[in-house]
Amino acid sequence: NRLALHAVVPETQAEYRTLNERLVKERAQLQTHSARYEELTRTLGGLKLRKAALEQDLVGFDLDSRKIETSAKVSRVIEGLFEKLSARKLNELAEKTTEIYKSLARKRGLIRDILFAEADLQITLIAKDGTVLKRSALSAGEKQMLAVSILWALGKVSGRNLPIVIDTPLARLDSDHRDSFVLKYLPRASHQVVVLSTDTEIDRDYSERLGNHIANEYLLHFDSSSASSEIRKGYFFGAAS
Repeated sequence: NRLALHAVVPETQAEYRTLNERLVKERAQLQTHSARYEELTRTLGGLKLRKAALEQDLVGFDLDSRKIETSAKVSRVIEGLFEKLSARKLNELAEKTTEIYKSLARKRGLIRDILFAEADLQITLIAKDGTVLKRSALSAGEKQMLAVSILWALGKVSGRNLPIVIDTPLARLDSDHRDSFVLKYLPRASHQVVVLSTDTEIDRDYSERLGNHIANEYLLHFDSSSASSEIRKGYFFGAAS
Protein backbone atom coordinates (compact mmCIF):
# COMPACT_ATOMS: atom_id res chain seq x y z
CA ASN A 1 0.00 0.00 0.00
CA ARG A 2 2.81 2.36 0.83
CA LEU A 3 4.32 1.74 -2.53
CA ALA A 4 1.04 2.39 -4.29
CA LEU A 5 0.44 5.62 -2.40
CA HIS A 6 3.93 6.82 -3.17
CA ALA A 7 3.35 6.22 -6.80
CA VAL A 8 0.01 8.12 -6.90
CA VAL A 9 1.09 11.24 -4.98
CA PRO A 10 3.44 12.72 -7.63
CA GLU A 11 0.74 12.47 -10.29
CA THR A 12 -1.78 14.11 -7.98
CA GLN A 13 0.61 16.90 -7.10
CA ALA A 14 1.25 17.61 -10.76
CA GLU A 15 -2.48 17.71 -11.48
CA TYR A 16 -2.98 19.95 -8.47
CA ARG A 17 -0.36 22.39 -9.71
CA THR A 18 -1.98 22.40 -13.14
CA LEU A 19 -5.39 23.07 -11.72
CA ASN A 20 -4.03 25.75 -9.42
CA GLU A 21 -2.30 27.51 -12.32
CA ARG A 22 -5.53 27.30 -14.29
CA LEU A 23 -7.45 28.71 -11.33
CA VAL A 24 -5.04 31.67 -11.10
CA LYS A 25 -5.44 32.38 -14.79
CA GLU A 26 -9.22 32.14 -14.63
CA ARG A 27 -9.31 34.42 -11.58
CA ALA A 28 -7.15 36.94 -13.49
CA GLN A 29 -9.53 36.67 -16.45
CA LEU A 30 -12.47 37.07 -14.11
CA GLN A 31 -10.97 40.26 -12.68
CA THR A 32 -10.36 41.54 -16.21
CA HIS A 33 -13.91 40.73 -17.24
CA SER A 34 -15.27 42.29 -14.03
CA ALA A 35 -13.33 45.48 -14.68
CA ARG A 36 -14.57 45.48 -18.30
CA TYR A 37 -18.12 44.87 -17.09
CA GLU A 38 -17.92 47.82 -14.69
CA GLU A 39 -16.50 49.98 -17.49
CA LEU A 40 -19.27 48.93 -19.87
CA THR A 41 -21.86 49.50 -17.14
CA ARG A 42 -20.59 53.05 -16.62
CA THR A 43 -20.55 53.61 -20.40
CA LEU A 44 -24.09 52.28 -20.66
CA GLY A 45 -25.20 54.63 -17.88
CA GLY A 46 -23.63 57.56 -19.69
CA LEU A 47 -25.27 56.52 -22.95
CA LYS A 48 -28.64 56.30 -21.21
CA LEU A 49 -28.17 59.81 -19.83
CA ARG A 50 -27.09 61.04 -23.27
CA LYS A 51 -30.11 59.33 -24.82
CA ALA A 52 -32.44 61.04 -22.31
CA ALA A 53 -30.79 64.40 -23.03
CA LEU A 54 -31.10 63.86 -26.78
CA GLU A 55 -34.73 62.88 -26.40
CA GLN A 56 -35.31 66.08 -24.40
CA ASP A 57 -33.47 68.09 -27.05
CA LEU A 58 -35.57 66.40 -29.69
CA VAL A 59 -38.74 67.44 -27.85
CA GLY A 60 -37.40 70.99 -27.61
CA PHE A 61 -36.38 70.91 -31.26
CA ASP A 62 -39.84 69.74 -32.20
CA LEU A 63 -41.36 72.58 -30.18
CA ASP A 64 -38.95 75.07 -31.75
CA SER A 65 -39.77 73.71 -35.20
CA ARG A 66 -43.45 74.16 -34.50
CA LYS A 67 -42.78 77.68 -33.23
CA ILE A 68 -40.79 78.50 -36.37
CA GLU A 69 -43.49 77.02 -38.56
CA THR A 70 -46.16 78.92 -36.64
CA SER A 71 -44.13 82.15 -36.83
CA ALA A 72 -43.74 81.70 -40.58
CA LYS A 73 -47.50 81.21 -40.92
CA VAL A 74 -48.16 84.28 -38.78
CA SER A 75 -45.69 86.31 -40.87
CA ARG A 76 -47.43 85.21 -44.07
CA VAL A 77 -50.80 86.15 -42.61
CA ILE A 78 -49.50 89.55 -41.45
CA GLU A 79 -47.95 90.19 -44.87
CA GLY A 80 -51.24 89.28 -46.52
CA LEU A 81 -53.18 91.55 -44.19
CA PHE A 82 -50.67 94.35 -44.75
CA GLU A 83 -51.03 94.00 -48.50
CA LYS A 84 -54.81 94.04 -48.20
CA LEU A 85 -54.65 97.00 -45.83
CA SER A 86 -52.24 98.84 -48.12
CA ALA A 87 -54.49 98.19 -51.11
CA ARG A 88 -57.52 99.32 -49.11
CA LYS A 89 -55.72 102.49 -47.98
CA LEU A 90 -54.55 103.11 -51.52
CA ASN A 91 -58.12 102.82 -52.79
CA GLU A 92 -59.27 105.10 -49.99
CA LEU A 93 -56.57 107.61 -50.93
CA ALA A 94 -57.61 107.48 -54.59
CA GLU A 95 -61.29 107.98 -53.75
CA LYS A 96 -60.55 110.84 -51.35
CA THR A 97 -58.17 112.53 -53.81
CA THR A 98 -60.76 112.29 -56.59
CA GLU A 99 -63.47 113.69 -54.33
CA ILE A 100 -61.32 116.61 -53.20
CA TYR A 101 -60.07 117.40 -56.69
CA LYS A 102 -63.62 117.57 -58.03
CA SER A 103 -64.51 120.03 -55.28
CA LEU A 104 -61.53 122.27 -56.00
CA ALA A 105 -60.97 122.10 -59.75
CA ARG A 106 -62.68 124.54 -62.09
CA LYS A 107 -63.27 121.84 -64.74
CA ARG A 108 -65.00 119.38 -62.41
CA GLY A 109 -66.13 117.06 -65.21
CA LEU A 110 -62.70 116.71 -66.81
CA ILE A 111 -61.45 113.92 -64.53
CA ARG A 112 -63.65 111.00 -63.47
CA ASP A 113 -61.13 109.09 -61.32
CA ILE A 114 -57.64 109.53 -59.91
CA LEU A 115 -55.84 106.20 -59.38
CA PHE A 116 -52.57 105.22 -57.69
CA ALA A 117 -50.46 102.23 -58.78
CA GLU A 118 -49.68 99.80 -55.93
CA ALA A 119 -46.11 99.17 -57.09
CA ASP A 120 -44.76 102.73 -57.37
CA LEU A 121 -47.73 105.03 -56.49
CA GLN A 122 -47.71 106.48 -59.99
CA ILE A 123 -50.83 108.56 -60.68
CA THR A 124 -53.24 107.73 -63.47
CA LEU A 125 -55.95 110.19 -64.45
CA ILE A 126 -59.12 108.74 -65.93
CA ALA A 127 -61.21 111.09 -68.06
CA LYS A 128 -65.02 111.12 -68.01
CA ASP A 129 -65.11 108.91 -71.12
CA GLY A 130 -62.92 106.25 -69.44
CA THR A 131 -59.72 107.01 -71.32
CA VAL A 132 -56.40 107.82 -69.67
CA LEU A 133 -55.75 111.55 -69.47
CA LYS A 134 -52.16 112.73 -69.62
CA ARG A 135 -51.11 115.16 -66.91
CA SER A 136 -49.57 117.31 -69.60
CA ALA A 137 -53.16 118.07 -70.69
CA LEU A 138 -53.80 119.84 -67.38
CA SER A 139 -53.21 123.54 -66.97
CA ALA A 140 -50.71 124.82 -64.41
CA GLY A 141 -53.57 125.64 -62.03
CA GLU A 142 -55.14 122.18 -62.45
CA LYS A 143 -51.81 120.52 -61.76
CA GLN A 144 -51.47 122.56 -58.58
CA MET A 145 -55.01 121.64 -57.54
CA LEU A 146 -54.12 117.99 -58.16
CA ALA A 147 -51.09 118.30 -55.87
CA VAL A 148 -53.19 120.05 -53.22
CA SER A 149 -55.86 117.33 -53.49
CA ILE A 150 -53.29 114.58 -52.94
CA LEU A 151 -51.79 116.42 -49.95
CA TRP A 152 -55.21 117.01 -48.41
CA ALA A 153 -56.32 113.41 -49.04
CA LEU A 154 -53.14 112.04 -47.46
CA GLY A 155 -53.89 113.98 -44.31
CA LYS A 156 -57.45 112.69 -44.17
CA VAL A 157 -56.59 109.05 -44.90
CA SER A 158 -53.73 108.98 -42.39
CA GLY A 159 -56.13 109.98 -39.62
CA ARG A 160 -53.43 112.17 -38.06
CA ASN A 161 -53.44 115.92 -37.49
CA LEU A 162 -50.45 117.15 -39.44
CA PRO A 163 -49.56 120.85 -39.63
CA ILE A 164 -49.26 122.26 -43.14
CA VAL A 165 -46.96 125.06 -44.32
CA ILE A 166 -47.76 126.64 -47.70
CA ASP A 167 -45.43 129.13 -49.39
CA THR A 168 -46.85 131.59 -51.95
CA PRO A 169 -49.66 129.24 -52.96
CA LEU A 170 -51.56 131.35 -55.50
CA ALA A 171 -48.83 132.36 -57.92
CA ARG A 172 -49.99 130.10 -60.77
CA LEU A 173 -53.72 129.93 -60.06
CA ASP A 174 -56.45 131.67 -61.99
CA SER A 175 -59.29 133.41 -60.15
CA ASP A 176 -61.59 130.36 -59.98
CA HIS A 177 -58.88 128.13 -58.58
CA ARG A 178 -57.80 130.88 -56.19
CA ASP A 179 -61.29 131.05 -54.73
CA SER A 180 -61.43 127.27 -54.32
CA PHE A 181 -57.99 127.13 -52.75
CA VAL A 182 -58.42 130.03 -50.33
CA LEU A 183 -62.04 129.57 -49.32
CA LYS A 184 -62.42 125.75 -49.50
CA TYR A 185 -58.99 124.34 -48.82
CA LEU A 186 -57.23 126.67 -46.39
CA PRO A 187 -59.94 126.71 -43.68
CA ARG A 188 -60.19 122.90 -43.62
CA ALA A 189 -56.77 121.61 -44.72
CA SER A 190 -55.63 120.76 -41.19
CA HIS A 191 -55.87 121.78 -37.55
CA GLN A 192 -52.90 124.11 -38.14
CA VAL A 193 -52.11 125.80 -41.46
CA VAL A 194 -49.30 128.30 -41.95
CA VAL A 195 -49.54 130.37 -45.16
CA LEU A 196 -46.60 132.45 -46.36
CA SER A 197 -48.28 134.89 -48.70
CA THR A 198 -47.77 138.21 -50.44
CA ASP A 199 -50.39 140.94 -50.28
CA THR A 200 -51.28 140.23 -53.92
CA GLU A 201 -52.20 136.62 -53.07
CA ILE A 202 -54.11 136.76 -49.78
CA ASP A 203 -55.32 140.29 -50.36
CA ARG A 204 -57.67 142.38 -48.22
CA ASP A 205 -60.77 140.71 -49.67
CA TYR A 206 -59.52 137.15 -49.01
CA SER A 207 -58.28 138.17 -45.58
CA GLU A 208 -61.71 139.47 -44.64
CA ARG A 209 -63.52 136.47 -46.15
CA LEU A 210 -61.35 134.02 -44.22
CA GLY A 211 -62.42 135.93 -41.12
CA ASN A 212 -62.57 133.75 -38.00
CA HIS A 213 -60.50 131.01 -39.59
CA ILE A 214 -57.39 133.13 -39.06
CA ALA A 215 -55.82 132.64 -35.63
CA ASN A 216 -52.81 134.95 -35.94
CA GLU A 217 -51.26 137.23 -38.52
CA TYR A 218 -47.66 138.35 -38.75
CA LEU A 219 -45.74 140.51 -41.19
CA LEU A 220 -42.10 139.99 -42.09
CA HIS A 221 -40.87 143.55 -42.62
CA PHE A 222 -37.55 143.99 -44.39
CA ASP A 223 -35.37 146.91 -43.27
CA SER A 224 -32.98 147.85 -46.08
CA SER A 225 -30.81 149.96 -43.81
CA SER A 226 -29.95 147.00 -41.59
CA ALA A 227 -30.42 144.39 -44.34
CA SER A 228 -32.57 142.34 -41.97
CA SER A 229 -36.21 141.48 -41.37
CA GLU A 230 -38.31 141.90 -38.28
CA ILE A 231 -41.58 140.27 -37.27
CA ARG A 232 -44.54 142.55 -36.67
CA LYS A 233 -47.95 141.64 -35.33
CA GLY A 234 -50.75 141.88 -37.91
CA TYR A 235 -51.09 141.54 -41.68
CA PHE A 236 -50.25 144.02 -44.45
CA PHE A 237 -53.41 146.03 -43.89
CA GLY A 238 -53.17 146.30 -40.14
CA ALA A 239 -49.60 145.56 -39.14
CA ALA A 240 -48.01 147.65 -36.42
CA SER A 241 -45.59 150.15 -37.88
